[in-house]
Amino acid sequence: MNVVRCENGHFYDADVFKICPHCKSSINAKTECLLMPNMDIKQDNSMEPSVHPNTENYKLEKRLVVGWLVAIDGILYGDFIPLYEGENDVDGVMLKYDPSMKKVFIDVQNTGVRVDLDARTLSENTYIHHHNRIRFYGNTYVFIELIREGFDWRRKNVIQTIDSDVKSVDIENKWKCIICGSMVSNDEIYCTTCGYKREE
Repeated sequence: MNVVRCENGHFYDADVFKICPHCKSSINAKTECLLMPNMDIKQDNSMEPSVHPNTENYKLEKRLVVGWLVAIDGILYGDFIPLYEGENDVDGVMLKYDPSMKKVFIDVQNTGVRVDLDARTLSENTYIHHHNRIRFYGNTYVFIELIREGFDWRRKNVIQTIDSDVKSVDIENKWKCIICGSMVSNDEIYCTTCGYKREE
């Protein structure tokens, strides 16, 4: 795999594509990124934080953040990409927020690249969960989920205010983390405090 970055900031595999697949629809002299044999490709490996197109889209239409992809391996190591309500096009990988389930899923049918979720290649649309590892274009990300149990943008002060309609904690529907001792919903595979994966 030969991951390079085009002039518009997109990453792609130069062994597969001769030009940036993300720029194909609007190719011009500046964004063509044509690779010639024996041509040295300069890669910007600086650690300066970059502004991802997904962040630019957020500025154009106000959408609430639902989570982040944090790069833990690859060229983008240490960087992060915010995910918002609705559709998120992350270098050709389509991630969508499902408001009915309050979950983000990878829309494989509208994604043109290989995506691995926890070392398993996806072949169908799949919901992702807190601390799942997602790999594409040579980068590995950890998904940090914001919209989880106890938080909802539609309910103000949900974390700090104890409303009269809040019921007592249902111990029967929770499991105790053996690492930090937190009580976690049975719906969660990972501990929401320390990230420990529950043994099945």
